[in-house]
Amino acid sequence: MQKTKPQPGLLEQFTFDRYVQTLAGRMPESNEPIYRACEYAWSVASQETHLPCSADVALILKDLGVDETTLIVTLLSDSRLLS
Repeated sequence: MQKTKPQPGLLEQFTFDRYVQTLAGRMPESNEPIYRACEYAWSVASQETHLPCSADVALILKDLGVDETTLIVTLLSDSRLLS
């Protein structure tokens, strides 16, 4: 029995640039922390797991109106980044 409803993968919904623009509200420079955090999270978004990736969680938090620092921490909190 499946406990969660399958969702289309993040990589099918967005290009990297579109994802960054959605999260930041603009296209940040490549040396900005939000851009670099997105790069890290995007690199692990394609790995299979039963848990949502930090990139997915960051989109939810963006819709809830959290600040950029919270988004960066969320993006960097994916346990797959540590392996």
